[in-house]
Amino acid sequence: MAKGSRTSVSGEVEGATRVDDEQPKPPAEVATTGTTSKLTPGRRADDTTPTQSKLAKSGQVVKKGSDVVRSRIASLVWLFCVLAAIILASGALLFALDANMQNDLVKAVIDTAQKLDGPFWRIFEFHTDTNGPGPGPHDATKEHLVNWGLAAVAYLVVGRVLDRIIRP
Repeated sequence: MAKGSRTSVSGEVEGATRVDDEQPKPPAEVATTGTTSKLTPGRRADDTTPTQSKLAKSGQVVKKGSDVVRSRIASLVWLFCVLAAIILASGALLFALDANMQNDLVKAVIDTAQKLDGPFWRIFEFHTDTNGPGPGPHDATKEHLVNWGLAAVAYLVVGRVLDRIIRP
């Protein structure tokens, strides 16, 4: 017996608990029909309703799929705008360098650039200087360089903005 322990009339040490008294308590019963699952109380073992984690995973799969589609669309928009800017800049350069307009490649680039310039054509008009009254004839080289250059920059800016809006 330990020093300072007291014994009762029955011979037990006071303050000590008997091993018989410490029986495990049964878990709280769940009031449902059928077999209950230990992981999710209240659900039947044969219940096939998707759990919250399955729903979350399926939502993540859908989000990833839509992110891929949005990313591809954003890339296509950006690619179109870059190609339009390259065609406009090339057309302006070919026009400024007086390229042979009878060449099929030069003609295709100039025609495509004219279709792409849209509202940017003749934002700025340039005239050659003459000593007579009024403005002289149009300076086509300056007009093509400035207006198609402005259109190329606008395509790049709008393309980048749309890319950032569309991309997740």
